[in-house]
Amino acid sequence: MRAKSLPHHAVLAATLTLTALAMAEKPIRFQPTVLGSLTGGSTQGLALSAAGLATGQSGNLQTGDVHAFLDDGTGIQNIDTFGMDHSYGSAINAAGTVAGVMGIQSGSQTFNFPFRHTAERGMELVACFNGTQGNVAGVNANGDIAGSWALSDDTTYHGYFVTSENTLHDLGTLGGAYSYATGVNDNRQVCGYSASTSDTQAFRWEDGFMMPLGTLGGSFSVGNAINAAGQVTGTSSSSEGWQHAFRYSDGAGMEDLQTLEDILMSQGQFINERGDVAGWYLPQTCMQRTFIYTDQTGMLDIGAIEDGMLTPNGLNNRGQIVGQAIRGDNWQQSAFLWSAATGLVDVNDVLTSPLGFRLVEALAINDAGQILARGTDAQGKAKAVLLTPKLPGTSSNASHRGAAGKAGAPVAP
Repeated sequence: MRAKSLPHHAVLAATLTLTALAMAEKPIRFQPTVLGSLTGGSTQGLALSAAGLATGQSGNLQTGDVHAFLDDGTGIQNIDTFGMDHSYGSAINAAGTVAGVMGIQSGSQTFNFPFRHTAERGMELVACFNGTQGNVAGVNANGDIAGSWALSDDTTYHGYFVTSENTLHDLGTLGGAYSYATGVNDNRQVCGYSASTSDTQAFRWEDGFMMPLGTLGGSFSVGNAINAAGQVTGTSSSSEGWQHAFRYSDGAGMEDLQTLEDILMSQGQFINERGDVAGWYLPQTCMQRTFIYTDQTGMLDIGAIEDGMLTPNGLNNRGQIVGQAIRGDNWQQSAFLWSAATGLVDVNDVLTSPLGFRLVEALAINDAGQILARGTDAQGKAKAVLLTPKLPGTSSNASHRGAAGKAGAPVAP
């Protein structure tokens, strides 16, 4: 499949990344851009690409009358050309290929089918099994998609991998009844978890072979994310029965990442190309916290706001983490950003201009430092907001993206 050319986005991403790295010790500020809506209703962003493209769902979130959208800098576009009852985009690559789910409501029954949308071919149903329920775990740079799909009984799921040419691969299982795909990399490797004859194990699938990754001594493991080197992170039960975050690497095998003291359980959720892992852990206080694991530091707690809770939603290749913070004093929700240089930051405190509503969650971050966040306005409508780092030496009125999805210059402080 020919990749869509987006040279200006590539220039923006490289400029933002290199400049931000050079300015790592300086305070970060963000220019917010509120994405529109398809019907004047709510918009919920779900995924952000390396080029700053966004996808998700827009419409009436209360009734479920929502449709998948693509925002490429020219405005929000409805990509549900099939006219389904509902749809949403849940993954997007740098070329603008969107993967998601479209559905039909028939009485009390809902049918959900994975789709792919490209500029060249529009929306298309991806080849899958005979059931009526499917989901999407991710899309890689090639436009290949991984996810899970129900078999004909609609209760048993198998992971699937569909190439950009729409060739379907049933991932099979490790000998048990089910498998679920949770991530895919650019080398066409898929991670997830599957039942075996005696337990449930994390796996890595490649070229028709599902390889079990083992456990940390317990009866189960789950793979959540995979990087380009084929490293997988997730969680596994230990010999004592507790869940520990792990990282699997060829040669090293499954490593126990839980090195902090007084932890009840932990789970690795994201892994970048350096092998850094971000995830959550539960301390003795039972207030969920977020950790970063690197080979240099081991497992580190990234802090909290007023001893509250943190939920991670994304990790980029620079080691920046975004997610949702809940304050420990008044339970207020906030979008957060963390890096080793800045520490924990409430994103609402570093915006270049007021929004009129609070950002309650950061959903994704790319290597350029752009963040996809969400909030709710005074009328109760959900808002998707793209945050672009404000960098020195650029025009103060430049847009984060230009016409036809092409990137403009970042904004100076």
